[in-house]
Amino acid sequence: MVFSLLAAVLIGLALRENLNFFYPPSKIVAGDVPAGATIRAGGGVVARSVRLSESELAAIVVINDGIADLTVSYQGILPDLFKAGEAAIAIGQLDNSIVLSNQVRGQHGANYPPHNGAEALHK
Repeated sequence: MVFSLLAAVLIGLALRENLNFFYPPSKIVAGDVPAGATIRAGGGVVARSVRLSESELAAIVVINDGIADLTVSYQGILPDLFKAGEAAIAIGQLDNSIVLSNQVRGQHGANYPPHNGAEALHK
């Protein structure tokens, strides 16, 4: 029993270090984020906020949850689904009110009407 309990505690501690908690921009801006933690910041990409670097693979993006804006700095190529008006998630650490992201994910609306249904909607 002692060894099983010790193993469970060690596994729990190892998993706790790898957890990423989701926070909307309003909570991050309000300071409700633990210092040094890896977080997931999610919101909608603000129109005309995507700034691509001309000299390197980097981008600065602003996401919003309807309450607050949050700046995300990302090193890499943005996914195709990452565009203005769509939902996005940035995974990284907070540094002076900017999320330094090592991974971003974009989402799109799940509106897939049947072929005949799309024609009916246009009429």
